[in-house]
Amino acid sequence: MRPEGPTATTGDETPVFFDAGGHRLFGIITSPTVQPVGAAVVTLTAGAMTTSVGRNQFFVRLCRRLAAAGYHAMRFDYHGLGESEGEIETFRLHEPFVEDLMGALRTLRTRGVNRFVLVGTCFGGRTALSCAPQVDRLEGLAGISVPILDFEKDDAIATRVALGTMSLGDIARRAIRPHVIRGFLDQGRRRAYTRIAKAEWRRLIGNGPGSSRRVRPQSAVSLRFLEPLQSLALRRVPTLLMYGDQDEEWRDIRRAAGGPLSDVFAEGRGSIEIATLSGILQGFVEVQNQNAVLERLLGWLHERVTPRVVGSGQEGDGHGGPIQRAI
Repeated sequence: MRPEGPTATTGDETPVFFDAGGHRLFGIITSPTVQPVGAAVVTLTAGAMTTSVGRNQFFVRLCRRLAAAGYHAMRFDYHGLGESEGEIETFRLHEPFVEDLMGALRTLRTRGVNRFVLVGTCFGGRTALSCAPQVDRLEGLAGISVPILDFEKDDAIATRVALGTMSLGDIARRAIRPHVIRGFLDQGRRRAYTRIAKAEWRRLIGNGPGSSRRVRPQSAVSLRFLEPLQSLALRRVPTLLMYGDQDEEWRDIRRAAGGPLSDVFAEGRGSIEIATLSGILQGFVEVQNQNAVLERLLGWLHERVTPRVVGSGQEGDGHGGPIQRAI
C-alpha cells in the first residue's frame, strides 16, 4: 500500500468557478501534499440538496485524504445548490447531472490533469455511471449505495411493494418514515403508486417507451444503470460498488446479480467489485459508517487504482483478481 503523506488543509484547497450547462458552478480543488500520482478524483454528492461539503464534512475529509495519497481531488456544488448558479426542484435518477460533471472534468483538464477517478453516492453515483462511457482516461469509478432502479425516493418504496420485492412488513421492520406508510393507506395515492409501478415495470421488461430489451422480473435493473456498467466492464475500468447490508439498494442488486448483472461481472474479468459494510450507508446517517466508507475507498484506490495509474507510467489494462461479491 502506498503510504499517505500529510493530510491536506485549507491551504491546499483552491476555489474555482466553471461553466456547465449554461450555469456558473462552484468547486474546490484540493492539491496533493505529496508527489502527484497524475490523476484526479472527482466526488459527487447524493441528491438531497447537499452541497459538496457533504454530511459531517465527509467529502471535505475524503478529498483531503485523497490529496495525502497523491491525488488531485475536486468536489463541487451541483447547479442550484450552494455557491453554484441555477435552480433545481428535485433529483431524478433517470436525469443525472451529466453536464455538471463534464464541466468539472473540463476544468481539471485545463489545469493539466487528464486522468480521472469518479466517486459518487446514490444520485452522484448514477451521475458518475452515466458519464463514464464519455470519459477518456477514466481510471476508476466508485459508487456508494447506488440505486439500480430509476424511481424517486418515496416512489421507490411504493414501487418495490407493488412489484412484490418489498412487503409492508419490510417497511415496518425497517422503520420507513411514517408519511410513506400513510401514502399506502390513502386510496388515491395507492392508485398513483400502482400506476407508477406498472409504468416502470413495462419499461423494464421491454413493453414501455425507452425500453430496448427484456429482463426477468426477479432480476429487474434499469438500463440506465446496466449499460454504463457494461461499458466499464468492457473497458476493464476498476469499479467498486459499495452497499450497507441493511440498504434496500443492496437487496435490489443481490436480486439482479443472478440476472443481467452476472454477464456484466463476467465481462469485467475481475474489474468489478461489490463490497458490503455493516449497517445503512444510504444517507450517511452515522459517522461510524462514513468513516468505514472512507477507509474502504482509500484501500480500494491504493490496491486497484493507484498501481494502474502509476505503474510503469503507462495506462494499465485494468485486469485484476477475482470479482469479490458477498452475495
